[in-house]
Amino acid sequence: KAKAHEPLRVVNDFFATPTYTVPLAGMSIDLLEKTEPGLYHIGGGETISWYEYALRILKAAGLETDISPTNHREFVTPARRPRRSSLSNSKVEALGLDPMPSLDEALADYMKRRAKVRKPAE
Repeated sequence: KAKAHEPLRVVNDFFATPTYTVPLAGMSIDLLEKTEPGLYHIGGGETISWYEYALRILKAAGLETDISPTNHREFVTPARRPRRSSLSNSKVEALGLDPMPSLDEALADYMKRRAKVRKPAE
């Protein structure tokens, strides 16, 4: 929709920790090498609303479109979703593992990698 410049409405009262898979894979390996037993969560380093996440994605992708916040009552989906699905990295960080990159760093890296993959063959 954003590429077609169609207006977007995104919920502003659901929160999550968007997680980039590249550092997630590295942190998972680091955690396995620590051989510390237990249950661990690894998520992005920042809790944000889905609306804020959409804004940051659009900015990172260099896309401009009309985007407005809405709430979960106005944006009905078949699946029930938790309003807060954030994960805490405190347990893995207590082991001395590096923190996850900021969302803006993760999006910039993703866009750079995506551009390389989508580059036409010469």
